[in-house]
Order: sequence, then C-alpha cells, then structure tokens
Amino acid sequence: LSSSSAASDVYKRQFQATIDQPRCHACTQCMQDCPFDAITMVSRTDGKRFPSQASVDPARCVGCGVCAGSCDSEGIVIGLFDTQLEERKIKSIIATTTSRTGSPWVALIATDIEGGMSWFSANRWQSRLPGYQIHPVPTASWVRPGFVEELLKSGVPGVLIVRDARAESAARDGNQWVLDRLNETRTPVFRPQRAGTRGKWKVVDFDPSQSHNLTEVAKDWQESDSPRPASSPSLPRALAAGTILTLALGAAAIGPSHLKVANPA
Repeated sequence: LSSSSAASDVYKRQFQATIDQPRCHACTQCMQDCPFDAITMVSRTDGKRFPSQASVDPARCVGCGVCAGSCDSEGIVIGLFDTQLEERKIKSIIATTTSRTGSPWVALIATDIEGGMSWFSANRWQSRLPGYQIHPVPTASWVRPGFVEELLKSGVPGVLIVRDARAESAARDGNQWVLDRLNETRTPVFRPQRAGTRGKWKVVDFDPSQSHNLTEVAKDWQESDSPRPASSPSLPRALAAGTILTLALGAAAIGPSHLKVANPA
C-alpha cells in the first residue's frame, strides 16, 4: 500500500494541476473553467487578504491544462509542463531564432489531438506547417492570453494555435475557452494594447483525417493582411453546415421541454 501511495504521489506531482498558493488571487476563474469540476475555492491558509484560494481535487484532475490558461497570475502548476518554465523556454527559443534569422511565425500545437505529449512528433507537425516554428502545449486552452500578448509584443508576426476539432475533445468544453479569451469574451481576456499593433493570432481546429486543410489555412493566413481574425476552423463548409443543422434540430427537440442536460459526472 505504501508503494502504491508513493506512486500515486509521483503521478500527481508530474501530471496533475496544483496551486501555487501565494500566486492565487481568488479570482475563481480556474474553478469556472475546469471541465472536470476538479477545482473548488476553500478558506485561505497563507494569511493573504483574499477571500479564498483554489484547491485541486486529485481524484478528479486529469491534468488537461485548461486551468493554467485561466490563471493570469500563473498560479497553476503542472509538474511536467509548468506554465512559467515552459513560457520562458518558448520565448527563449523564439528570441534565439529572432537574433539569427528574424522573428518566426509561431504555432502552438495542442498535443491532446494525437494522444498527448508522449505521441507528439515535431517533424510531423513541421511537415504540416512549413514556415512555422513548432511548440507543443498540453491543450489549446493551456495558452494564456497574456502569453500571446508577450509573443506578439516581442515581434512575432503571428501566433497560430492549433486546437482539437473533435466534438468530444480530451479537454471537453474547456477546449473552447482559448478562443473566447482571445476574442475578449471570457476572463482572462486578451489585451490588444499590450500586444502591440504588428502581430496577429489565429485559432484553427485540426481534424487528423483532413490534415491537408490545416496546411492550406495556415499558409493563406500567413499571406493575408487581415488583423487578428477570430477562429477559422479547418473543417469543410459542408461539414460545418451539417453541424449547424444538427444543433438546430436538437434545439427544436429539446427547447420546448424542461429537460436539464448536464454532464453525468
């Protein structure tokens, strides 16, 4: 039992989210954004003058990383992909490239698309996104708006965030939050005044069965002069239209009733 407990503790430190309490400002956004209801607000224990602090339930946390993108003060820690360390590393690589060949176009790839970090292949993604500097992230919503601001301010011409296009992605509804934050409709919001005026961002949905679409969309976006557009999914228009029709039919069926639809968990 002691061996099993020790192994569990190692897993928690490496893969699950924990709270850096001094950095927690009791905004509650991580609790609101967690797609697995793994975060609650509890009484403060460090004496700081905030009403509460976030607490992660290890029995529920799957380490998806969505909460890290929710925390503007970088108070969420995931052992194998610590926000502060990884952001510094990415910025350092970009700075080195900039000093040698100029500011690169950057692609932040959600590794939950193809099974997680252990299955990520930089060469495979480089072939899909020629002309971009590739960086893996746990999930698209791990990306903080503040991080995108810093990259654009540093001179990066464009930040492409590649998101899982599956209806039931590994990060559940948390998959949507990165776009809402960058579109300034969900906290923490993207602040254009902090990003400067030259660079732009884009969120693109990736379907592994139609990977060529990503290459085309990414290339067209590089060549366009449009300022920071909203997401433009790489799914075909016909599929998108079919999805809208399905949602409309579902709304027509459920709308008149008083049925409450919720996640069973």
